[in-house]
Amino acid sequence: MPRIGTNILSNLLAAAWIGALTLLITPLQIRLLGIEAFGVIGLIAVFQVAMSTLDLGLATAVTRAIARDRDTTALTTTRLAASVGTFYWIASAIVGTIIWLAADWMASAWLSSPTVDAEIIAGSLKLIAAFLALRWPVAFYGAVLAGLQRMDVLNSIKTIAFSLRLGGAILVLLWRPTLEAMLTWFVFSAAVEVLMFAIADHRMMPTLPWRPAFHPAAIGAVWRFSASMGLIGLMSLLLTQSDRLVIGKLLDLQALGFYSLAYTVAVGGALMQTAINSAMLPAFAQASVEKSWASSRYNKASELMAFGLAPLCALLVFFGHDLLRLWVGLASADGAYAALAFLATGFFLNALVSNAYTVAVGFGRPDIPFKVNLLATLAYLPLLAALTWKAGIVGAALSWVVLNLYYFFSLLPIVHRTLLGEHTWSWLKLTVLPFVVCALLAAIGAKAMVMALGPIWLALALPLAGAAYAVLAYRRLSAEPKAALRHFLQKRTAVEKPDGKP
Repeated sequence: MPRIGTNILSNLLAAAWIGALTLLITPLQIRLLGIEAFGVIGLIAVFQVAMSTLDLGLATAVTRAIARDRDTTALTTTRLAASVGTFYWIASAIVGTIIWLAADWMASAWLSSPTVDAEIIAGSLKLIAAFLALRWPVAFYGAVLAGLQRMDVLNSIKTIAFSLRLGGAILVLLWRPTLEAMLTWFVFSAAVEVLMFAIADHRMMPTLPWRPAFHPAAIGAVWRFSASMGLIGLMSLLLTQSDRLVIGKLLDLQALGFYSLAYTVAVGGALMQTAINSAMLPAFAQASVEKSWASSRYNKASELMAFGLAPLCALLVFFGHDLLRLWVGLASADGAYAALAFLATGFFLNALVSNAYTVAVGFGRPDIPFKVNLLATLAYLPLLAALTWKAGIVGAALSWVVLNLYYFFSLLPIVHRTLLGEHTWSWLKLTVLPFVVCALLAAIGAKAMVMALGPIWLALALPLAGAAYAVLAYRRLSAEPKAALRHFLQKRTAVEKPDGKP
C-alpha cells in the first residue's frame, strides 16, 4: 500500500515540473515563432493521441498483466511484453512514414495561413512525423514500468527528457528562431528519450529480450481486453482531439493558435489527473484479484483529485485573462481567455470522472466506458462542428464542457453502482463539493478584492486566495491524505537536510 502513495507523489512531482517548464517556455516559443507556428506545434499532441489509439489497447494490457502477475520472470508476462514492444516499433515506423508522405497534402488542403508558407508547414509536419515515430514506443516502455509500479524511475526519465526537449529547444531558437530548427531538436531529444526508457525497462525487467519477438499465444490471452481498450482509445481520439482538427478545417491557423494556447494552459490540470490515474491503475488491477480496499482507495484518490484541481479550475475561470495577459501579452489573452474558462471547467469535470474510468479498466470491465463512449461519439462530433461554426473556438471549448457533463451523469454512477457499491451523491458530497466550495470562496474573494482596489492588487490577492484555500481545504481532507502529505514533506526535509542543519 505505501507504494501507491509514493507513486502518486512521484507522479505529482513530475507533473508539477513539466507544468512549470511548459508555463515558462510557452511564451518564449510564441514570442520567437509567432502564434501560428505555435498552432502547428500544438498538432504534435493531436498526432500523439491519434497514434496511441493504434496500439489496440496493448500497452494497458501489459501494465495490467504485470501488475496482476507480480512476477516479472513469468514466461507469459515476458512474452506478452516482448510481443507488444515489437509491435510498437513496427507500427511506429509505418505510421511515421504515412504522416511524412502525407505532409504536403496536409499543408495545402488542411492547414491554411496567410503568413506561414505551405512549404514550411509541410517540412515541419515531416519533422513531426520523425519525432512521433521515435516517441511512440515510449508508451510501451512506460507501461512496463507502470506495471512494475516503478513510477519513480518512469518519472525521473520523463522529467529529464522533457527538460532536454523544451530547454534545448529554447537554446536552439535563440540561435536560429525557425520552426524547423526547433522541431529538428525535438527529433534528437526523442531519440535520447526512447533510449533511456529502453535501458531502464531492461534493467527493471531483465527477462525482457532486446531482440524483436512475437508470440501469438501471449497476445491471444489478452486480445478481448486489448480490443475493447483499442476501441475505447479510438473513440477517445475522436472525442478529445477532434476539436483542434475541426478548428484547423473550419477556422484559420490563428484561431488554432489561440485555442492551442488556451488548451496548453487548461490541460495543465490533466497532468495531475494523469499522475493519480497512472498510479491507481495497477493498484485497481491488483484489487480486482484480491477483492479488497478498492472503494476506500477510490475515494481517497477522488478526494486528492478534487483537492488539487478545484483551485486551479477556479483560478483559470476567474483570472484567466489576467494570467494570460501577464504571461503572453494582451493580444493573445484577448484571443484565448474565453475558451480557456470553458476548457478549464471541462478538464475539471473530466478529472472527477477519470478515477471511475480507471476502476473499470483495472477491474477488467472496459465494456462499461465503451458503451458510454459509443453514444458520446455519435452526439459529440455534430455538436462540436455546429458550435465551432457558430461561436468559433469558444464554441469548441463549450462542447468539451457538455461532453464531460455527459460523462459525469453517465459513466460515474454506473461504475459506482456496478463495481464499487458507492452512492454517487454521498461520494460527491464528501469527496468533491467541500473542495469546490472552498475554491469558489477563495477565488470570489480574490476577485472582489481586485475589482474593489484595482488590478495592481492582483499580486497580493492571488497568494491570499491560495493561502485561504489551503487552510480551508486542508481541514476538509480525511486522515489518510493528510498523513500522506505530512509524510511526503517530512521525507523531502530529511533529504534536503541529512545532518539536521540548514
